[in-house]
Amino acid sequence: MRTFLIRRLASMLGVLAVVAIATFLIIFLAPGDPAVLMLGDQADQESVARLHREMGLDRPLLVRLVLWFAQLVRGDLGRSIYHGEPVLRMVLSRVEPSLLVALLGTGLAVVLGVPLGVLAATRRAAVTDRLIMAGSVLGLSVPSFWMALNLILLFSVYLRWTPVSGYVPVAQDPWETLRALILPCVSVGITQAAWLARVTRSAMLEVLLQEYVRTARSKGLRERVVLTRHALRNVLLPVVTVTGIVMITLFSSAVIIEVIFGLPGIGRLVTDSVLRRDYPVIQGSILFVAVCFAFINLLVDLAYVYLDPRVHYA
Repeated sequence: MRTFLIRRLASMLGVLAVVAIATFLIIFLAPGDPAVLMLGDQADQESVARLHREMGLDRPLLVRLVLWFAQLVRGDLGRSIYHGEPVLRMVLSRVEPSLLVALLGTGLAVVLGVPLGVLAATRRAAVTDRLIMAGSVLGLSVPSFWMALNLILLFSVYLRWTPVSGYVPVAQDPWETLRALILPCVSVGITQAAWLARVTRSAMLEVLLQEYVRTARSKGLRERVVLTRHALRNVLLPVVTVTGIVMITLFSSAVIIEVIFGLPGIGRLVTDSVLRRDYPVIQGSILFVAVCFAFINLLVDLAYVYLDPRVHYA
């Protein structure tokens, strides 16, 4: 296990280094002078020259890249051009809403998708199976933003059960935080639940045909025991893999949901920074999300060992 962790961390550092280089080059892929893009066409030459010096644009590309990595090692993601604040502080201040949406949305997807997938597999070709699969196709087909708008119209405008938009930090009022996150989590969780249901059903159907399941049934074990102790345990590996992907997806791609519900998350920060051409914030946000990706993938790999004794990392 120790050797695996060392190899995995080394590979993570390699991936993050590539991502860091890519994010560093983002500013140079934009057409025109980056300083002019940030300050606008009406900026005077003195302001442009000053920004060149602050960002190191007057130095060779290789020197700037080395300095960029030196900043990253110190935990310095630069300073926002628009706000003038450290990028790391801005990103960390936006983590809570995005993280809660990802965690709660993933939890909702697992709670709905896994049981429905198991139920569909045990009722294969029956009416229940067809209804669940039809529902999963519908869930995958409906865009999250369309569902979000309809949920707002029903629960916020007509019923007035939840706020239309906005966010209250957990430390300030946990109940209001939950009320503000219910609709966003449902909007993103339904689609992922439909995906998890299909994956769980497919994996469960394959497991139910295995010899050890038939042996357990031949011993006279109750069907519930066969499903929970013998079949479901072996279905968890693909489910855990998909769950990790779901969490990564919800953490990184809920930009539209954050804009619709007015959540001050990382997605909203990146959107605002793109509109303001605040490249240091864009670079820092992308790198921070990449670190989260790598960490979640590492947790998924480690979960394999505890879920399946047959998995062994030398």
